[in-house]
Amino acid sequence: MNPTHRHNRGGRPLKPLPDRRNHVIAVKVNDVELAVIRQGVEKAGMKPGPYLRELALKGRVLSRVSKEETRLLAELSFELRNTGINLNTIARRAGSGVPDDYGKELQRFIKMLGTIIDHYYDKLI
Repeated sequence: MNPTHRHNRGGRPLKPLPDRRNHVIAVKVNDVELAVIRQGVEKAGMKPGPYLRELALKGRVLSRVSKEETRLLAELSFELRNTGINLNTIARRAGSGVPDDYGKELQRFIKMLGTIIDHYYDKLI
């Protein structure tokens, strides 16, 4: 029987040999080191194995974006798209030669944009 292929008894298919993680490294750490690792794992939103692998291979770990942050960013993106549409409308009307007070509209637009930024800044930072 080929060692890379075994009879499928159901379940998840085997990964190809280069992708398999079949070695275990046990490392002893003291209480302080364990606390630092756990803090990094929690901050990154990862499990210890992937966290330590990424730290070893890349020298740093980028924090994952939480579901709440993803939702807030989607809302922010929606709000910014809408404000962009409003700005485009103001610019189109200003360019059409129709007399109007665009200064007040732009001030209102800038105030609205500031409100949106303030609302999401506190939640994301």
